[in-house]
Amino acid sequence: MARRRSVEFRFPLIIIRSERMLGAFDRLGRTRAMGPLSTLALLAMPALAGTATFFLLISLTAILTRPEVQQAQREAGPASFLLLPGVNPYLPVIYGWLGIFVALMVHEGAHGVVARRYGYTVRSTGLILFLGIPIGAFVETEDVEMKRGKLREVLKILSAGPTSNAVVAVASLVAMVAIAGSVTVALPIVVDSVMEGGPASVAGLRPNDQIVSVNGVRVDGLRQLVEAFATTGVGGRVELGVVREGKPLTFSLTLIDLGGGRPGIGVVIRDADFHLLAAQILERYRSITGSNPLAFFAPPTFNVIAYPFSESEVCLVENSVERCRTISSLFTHPVLGSGFAALSNALYWMWFVNINVAIFNALPIYPLDGGQAMRKLLSTLFRSGERSGLVVTITTAVSLFFLSMLLSIIILPYVLTG
Repeated sequence: MARRRSVEFRFPLIIIRSERMLGAFDRLGRTRAMGPLSTLALLAMPALAGTATFFLLISLTAILTRPEVQQAQREAGPASFLLLPGVNPYLPVIYGWLGIFVALMVHEGAHGVVARRYGYTVRSTGLILFLGIPIGAFVETEDVEMKRGKLREVLKILSAGPTSNAVVAVASLVAMVAIAGSVTVALPIVVDSVMEGGPASVAGLRPNDQIVSVNGVRVDGLRQLVEAFATTGVGGRVELGVVREGKPLTFSLTLIDLGGGRPGIGVVIRDADFHLLAAQILERYRSITGSNPLAFFAPPTFNVIAYPFSESEVCLVENSVERCRTISSLFTHPVLGSGFAALSNALYWMWFVNINVAIFNALPIYPLDGGQAMRKLLSTLFRSGERSGLVVTITTAVSLFFLSMLLSIIILPYVLTG
């Protein structure tokens, strides 16, 4: 048999094959843990297929019964269903391709490792590039071996890809939540003006002073400062830590009633509206994290959730002047600083792409992994070849049923107008 070229050009596609990963597949496949892990993958596959079916049903129900969902999907357009950065308007190019590259490598690599675990031939691995951009990965196995292989082994091989994607997705989501949930408001608490005759004026505070602590406790945002004053109450005294031109100072002030029983010191804080917006964003994000994790299926670019690492711009008007900032610029991380935004975005899109690849490939649609698993199972149950009339008929019918659901979700918003 003639050896295939390592690089093939089929404009606009470039196919790169390699045998270098085969040794790694063998080593990983022989590890003691791979047996139990492949069994867990087999058990997880039906759960992924059930999750995918559940999302299809609730999406189709929402499209049929909720006009606002129909309108939102019409505005998003059909391209929003394609997991292609630059085509899907909500999938950022750099982070999107990073997520796709990781998802493809994990998916195909898992197939290869489990195949070698059970002695199935893996001829080569490779990447498929579209105009130099990776759009696919593959592991070449022997089709005859897969068709003649034992049911349990073949199902484990097919289950390994989607399950590995799901594991990477969950790990990425947990890391993202941990990082984004640890951020604090980045805006300094700077005095913009001082009320004449108020406690701050009497004590000697000036415009451009930066408030850094109350009663020795550091404050990272205006909300924290307001809460500290509320705890002390009107008439109480506070020790205010201030930085003026790089020098630390301390002021002792008595809180006055600013109206409605609200204690304060008689200053206007610069960017107070952005301070309050940042506190609201962080509070809502943390609330969603604890109460509704499914909300993380809504990406930052969809403007449903204001993620702290979002690069979306928010604009506020004060004194007829509009000021705009990106949401991520309102926050900082105690260890990563402003770099938290790039890392959180990378982790989010690895979660988003991997979970979509996992549940989509688990669907019983041939030739997806779920469809191949269904065909193998049917051929074993009916004790016939995979190309027998009954197996082909059932596989085709089930595949068409799920494809019709997918197409309905895409098409119905344009049919059910008005």
